[in-house]
Amino acid sequence: MKRPYSPWSLLVIAVLVVGVAAGWVTAAQAQTDFPAGRPPVFTATPEPTRVSLSAIRLSGAGAPATAWTVMQWQDGLGGWHDVEGWRGEFDPDGFKTWRFPEQHFGTGPFRWQVFDRRDGALWGVSQPFRLPDGRDQMLDLTITPP
Repeated sequence: MKRPYSPWSLLVIAVLVVGVAAGWVTAAQAQTDFPAGRPPVFTATPEPTRVSLSAIRLSGAGAPATAWTVMQWQDGLGGWHDVEGWRGEFDPDGFKTWRFPEQHFGTGPFRWQVFDRRDGALWGVSQPFRLPDGRDQMLDLTITPP
């Protein structure tokens, strides 16, 4: 008994049906994306929230090339304590700069210590100071050896 269709002819018919169906879907999408005569509507992207920062900057003029800086805060009894995370070598530009957010504006007192190297001898100490009390302010400090 002879079959009405060969496997190859069934495959060709299936490919044609899928191709036609895909064309209809694409044509339908093209008609609904942008109606004729009406430009697309764009929604404005909100501006990113600006973080309020200020900074303190210590000049390392005259400090050893291996100098290590440590920021300290003073408690109510006059004791000085290291500020975790605010320590390190001078930056390549010869300064050590720390930026801080609004919740720290106007706080203090603080002081900067400079050692001749990490875990080395004390080289200099800044005068006590308070952090700037507003946005986009820079407090510059200089330490000279004792």
